[in-house]
Amino acid sequence: MSEKERASTDLETLAKITRELVTSRDPRALLSRLNQMLAGRAEFTRAAILLFDPTGTTAQVVAATDRRDEEGELDLNLKKYPELQRLIETRNTVLIEDVASDPSLVGVRNELIRAGGGAALILPLLFEGRLKGCMFLRRPVGGPVPSASTLQFGEVVAGTCATALHLFETLEKARSQQVQAQRARLLAESKLKDSARFEEFFEYAAEGMAVLNLQGEILSANLEGQRLLGCTLSGAPPQLVDLAAPNEGSRVERLIRGFNAQVFPRDFHLKLAKPTGEEAVLNLSCGALGGNSEGVILSFREITAEVRLQRELTATKDFLENLITSSADAIVATELTGKVILYNRAAERLFERQANEVIDQLTMDELQPDDLYRKHVDKLLDQGTNEGASVQHSEVLNAEGDRIPVRLSGSLLHEGGLPVALVFIFQDLRAEIQLQEDLARRNSERDELEGALLMASTAAHELNQPLTTIVGFSEMALQQLEIDHRARKAVERVHSASERLAERVRDLGKLKRIVTRSYGDGAQIVDLEASTRTTLPHNKRRGGFDSGSQITDRFPTLTGEDS
Repeated sequence: MSEKERASTDLETLAKITRELVTSRDPRALLSRLNQMLAGRAEFTRAAILLFDPTGTTAQVVAATDRRDEEGELDLNLKKYPELQRLIETRNTVLIEDVASDPSLVGVRNELIRAGGGAALILPLLFEGRLKGCMFLRRPVGGPVPSASTLQFGEVVAGTCATALHLFETLEKARSQQVQAQRARLLAESKLKDSARFEEFFEYAAEGMAVLNLQGEILSANLEGQRLLGCTLSGAPPQLVDLAAPNEGSRVERLIRGFNAQVFPRDFHLKLAKPTGEEAVLNLSCGALGGNSEGVILSFREITAEVRLQRELTATKDFLENLITSSADAIVATELTGKVILYNRAAERLFERQANEVIDQLTMDELQPDDLYRKHVDKLLDQGTNEGASVQHSEVLNAEGDRIPVRLSGSLLHEGGLPVALVFIFQDLRAEIQLQEDLARRNSERDELEGALLMASTAAHELNQPLTTIVGFSEMALQQLEIDHRARKAVERVHSASERLAERVRDLGKLKRIVTRSYGDGAQIVDLEASTRTTLPHNKRRGGFDSGSQITDRFPTLTGEDS
């Protein structure tokens, strides 16, 4: 074929390629046809189109005359192909007439010869100065050297292939963008629907919700939020700090400054001033708006009643703690295991141990002897919840190990119908026992006194009649004796002594107490005059024994005339 005919054929081929480039919808098939056509025109047996990786380390085989499409993609390591590295460096056509003599292929020559390689033609795929890949042609040794027109035709085809690759990339990018735009539109429509649905949810949510900017202005709020905040959004956006109680201003300002530092607290309690003058307490939770929006979303609810109840419960708790702490009786609470969990000041005095030495440190088995605690627990568990507090006498141990008698009352504490703890109240019986002993001693002394007074009353009664007789006969004798009778003085002495004795007998019958006085040599005798007085003189009260018992009503007062 003459050069003129060859040129005409090449022009027709290029025109056909151009038409296919415009109309083709299968880029890979078009590249395969370009590859086969160039291989036939340049008289090379193998041809491949390679795309270079942007890093310049690998190349991807997108079309090859000796590979089927279903075999998939093939990646080449450019370090193993010196001829491709030369193309990348020079960006010009590389023609290797014989691999056996080309100096650039020293390292891979033997491998190429064994593979049957003889000559190679590598055409760069350049588009607007950017190297996209190459057309790699090979044939065995012995073929004709490509002519200048062949090389020129190959470069034109390579340029056309580069343009086709660029168009295909642009088309693929446009398709990808179209798909992304379609997805974005569908996503936007879906979000718009969700937004409309959530807008209604936001508006009628049971909790208050509001959107604030970073300056603390309320931009939006649902119906419940406007009610709780006590504001409307018909005018200028209200400031959160203006809605707070007067003493809450500094806290709200710190809260807003925290928004700018991306600090969004949870469970923030804020007091609001109501138009009625009362204060409402809101529980706020803050969060940043999603996306690129700058703002804060608040969710809040009123907890005024809960706060009031908490204060009342705290006051009740403090009162009960003070009541337990200040109780005159020792109060001790334990777990079912016996570990002490409550221990008041009276218990410290009773057990002579400080609370920090007992709470969570000791068990009641260490504070009561003879396994008494376990017996009390078993008794309470047997009684169940139908019985009241059990009261009984028991004993406890002080820090020295001494036994202390106590009156004990115990009860079970229940949660959910199950016993979880026990509480005991201890009353120290030492003072009561001492009082009982003193009372018994005084009763014994009173009984002895009553016996002595009864004996004195009996003696007075028995002596009264003989003394009356003596006094009577002595008076009769004095009436009958002459004044100068020698026996008159003796009778007068008998009469005087008997009257004196009768007076003492009458005093003996009127004894109210026994008061003693000294009678020489340390002896003690009864002071009848002091013992018959209603009020005891101070000196006698201190010097003698006073029973303090008014018992004269129980015995008759005898006179000298009683018979």
